[in-house]
Amino acid sequence: TSIPADPSLVLGQIVNPMAIQKLMSIAKAQAPVDAANDRFNAKSLAYYQMAGLMQEMINMGMGLEDIAKIMTMKMVTKDQMVTAAMQMATVAIGVEEVIEKLRTDLFSQRQTMWQPESPISLGSSQIEHQNLSFDSLKF
Repeated sequence: TSIPADPSLVLGQIVNPMAIQKLMSIAKAQAPVDAANDRFNAKSLAYYQMAGLMQEMINMGMGLEDIAKIMTMKMVTKDQMVTAAMQMATVAIGVEEVIEKLRTDLFSQRQTMWQPESPISLGSSQIEHQNLSFDSLKF
């Protein structure tokens, strides 16, 4: 998933604490989706590792009994991967409405109002060319 973002969060600017609170609530609502995604990724990785291990065992000429054990574990892992994918989809669909509402609240209550000015003077800042370390080496 993505990191919640807001256009008012600009480097060197003073940020309204309400915006941060709303972004934190979006991140908190998104946490179950992230956890479900992590579970799915772990099962998916395990499945592909089992598939690679099984192929290596076949290439090495291992016994069919050992290959059958790995194949059984691979199928169990595949079933767990499918279950994790279904859980992730269910959680994502359930949370999406809450996240959408929070995002709508975040952007709908935007008003132009007085805020303190940033301590960084962007008008007097300038880009300065700095030599890279290899530019200063003498051979």
